[in-house]
Amino acid sequence: MKGVYAYFAQIAHATLAKGQGLPDTGALMLYPVLLSWSFALSFNHLIFLRILDMAVSLAAGWILYGVVRRESRSAFATTLISFIFLFTMNQPIFIQSGFKNSFFAAYVPLFLAVYLEQGACPKSVASRTSSRPDLRTRTLS
Repeated sequence: MKGVYAYFAQIAHATLAKGQGLPDTGALMLYPVLLSWSFALSFNHLIFLRILDMAVSLAAGWILYGVVRRESRSAFATTLISFIFLFTMNQPIFIQSGFKNSFFAAYVPLFLAVYLEQGACPKSVASRTSSRPDLRTRTLS
């Protein structure tokens, strides 16, 4: 199964460059389609796809760090929690080598939504509810 995502990215680039739309063979793989533009460049495509994959993983890790930092308010705890999570999720039992680990691309919008939601609550409301125990346990209706 090595190179399947790269193959579908190449097929997607070829059909999109011809103006034929998305490929009509195989399953629709969103991650390879989103990165298919890399085949328009003159670099080594497999290495470049791995670099793009690393950049997506880095973005997911950075956003996770921001989410945990807002929750814990401790740089040491944030670093420790983020390191444990990212170290565990990068073990070979969970991922395989090569350009085929699209779950980090799924983490980016998930972690970004949590990060944005954390900033959506006004600080005045958060400070009022933290000082009153009866409001901390209530849910908004």
